Amino acid sequence: MRIPSLGQLHLWDRRKKANQPPYATEFRLACAFADTLRRTARKDWRWSHFPSGEWRETVTGERLKRQGLHKGWPDYLFISPTGQLHCLELKRRSVGRLTEEQAAFGAWCKAHGVPWRVARTYDDAIAAVTEWGVLRLEVKPQ
Repeated sequence: MRIPSLGQLHLWDRRKKANQPPYATEFRLACAFADTLRRTARKDWRWSHFPSGEWRETVTGERLKRQGLHKGWPDYLFISPTGQLHCLELKRRSVGRLTEEQAAFGAWCKAHGVPWRVARTYDDAIAAVTEWGVLRLEVKPQ
């Protein structure tokens, strides 16, 4: 029996809570990738995850929009020692599709000579940053 006022699950009822945010399907990939970057990225490169895609309360989303957040920006931003921006979008292998805004951002990057890639696996993400010269070590997934 579900207790709606508390949003709890019954021991034998496997349904999700009504107000539970969706599971971040790319979370594990992003964490593994960030852990690798922390250990192996060159010190003369700057990088950061761009946290614009998580589930959040409506009021938080509205505040971020008011502050200038735009849809479609990539998950990771890298800046080379020469000041060149590089952008990496993470997606799930089979179902992660680019939004219209993400595709438009990628097209803008390509039109302006900004390296932009979509990675659907950890190996894809490592290949992109290896190609760009971000890593000080060669990383080979096991």
